[in-house]
Amino acid sequence: MLRLGKVVLGVGLASVFFAVGAEVFMISRPFEKAPGVSPGDVGLAYEDVVIDGAGGVELRGWLLPARGARRSVILAPAGGENRAEIGGDTSLPLIRKLVEHGFTVLALDMRGYGLSGGRPTWGFLESNDLESAVRFMNARGYPNEAVAVVGFSIGGVAALRLAGRLPELGAVVADGALPSVRWTVRAVLPCCDAAISPLVRLWARVLLGVDVDEIQPVEDLARLDGRRVMLVYGSEDELAKAGAPAVMQAANPQATVVVVPGARHIQAYRINPEAYGERLVRFLDDAMGRPLAPEGAGSSVRPR
Repeated sequence: MLRLGKVVLGVGLASVFFAVGAEVFMISRPFEKAPGVSPGDVGLAYEDVVIDGAGGVELRGWLLPARGARRSVILAPAGGENRAEIGGDTSLPLIRKLVEHGFTVLALDMRGYGLSGGRPTWGFLESNDLESAVRFMNARGYPNEAVAVVGFSIGGVAALRLAGRLPELGAVVADGALPSVRWTVRAVLPCCDAAISPLVRLWARVLLGVDVDEIQPVEDLARLDGRRVMLVYGSEDELAKAGAPAVMQAANPQATVVVVPGARHIQAYRINPEAYGERLVRFLDDAMGRPLAPEGAGSSVRPR
């Protein structure tokens, strides 16, 4: 009987070990998905661009110039989505609003998703990719202070990590960003944290080459000027239910924290795209200012 018990225990431990590995693999696998729409569908002029990300990975995106613009926004979508998507809905209305409001927009496919190369790393290398995107915008005439980064889920994690290195960025918006990997495991699976967290760290290192203990957006947030940071959560997001908004607010009391009633993970935009866009541009105006465009500047929106 004792031997049988040991066998059962061994099988159970092995099952947990490989189950965690399978989950890490599944949520980190690349997912190629070309945009099914283009900015031209809503009357926007754009350019297809390729940016060299970390390790030489090619990042695909759209560059949408706002004529006479002195500010810019980099959009970093969530895992599993491409530049044309936000929470399963089309990103084009938000892109159009930003361009009409005077922002040049760079909408990216994150590594491993859309048409970009590489493999997802939960925001680790993605933050380096976003730094490459900032340098791309620098070369187009936008200094760091004139660049805002708006990220969703993994994109939000990467945005906060980047801002920790480049605190002079004009603004950072993170929708659905976890405080840290360890915090998330502990908050969502409190009964199993002691067993699961070491396995997550192990499998992330084996499969992705990533030390998840270095993914600490809450620590990056604490170092930032909170007046230029907005965090968005849905009230029905498991992160919000576990207390992520309060944790992030405590880390930086000056940051704007918005909890959208009834929204699940990165679904705040989908619930009301117009209201989401209005809130976003108001925040960006407050954080970055609204410089006057040069005389004679017009819109890059083509009449339809």
